[in-house]
Amino acid sequence: MPFSSDYMLSQIGPELIERYIAEKVDERREGDARVARLEAALPASRRELAQARRERGLSNVSINKTLTLLRQVLAAVRLHRPQPGR
Repeated sequence: MPFSSDYMLSQIGPELIERYIAEKVDERREGDARVARLEAALPASRRELAQARRERGLSNVSINKTLTLLRQVLAAVRLHRPQPGR
């Protein structure tokens, strides 16, 4: 996940995850607004409209999938982290 690659695993907590969600939702909102503007201005360039649709950001389902993957990665790290006293 590119967003979390700038952080150590110990730095990934609820605040960072909430920020990730907010950024992805904002990206999608801005992308949807761009697509709506282009659709309202038809006949817009089909190429420009197609590009805007591709670049509008992650859907809610995709955001949830990235969170599931992050949860799995963090669980694996916790499982394989050396335990004190072992």
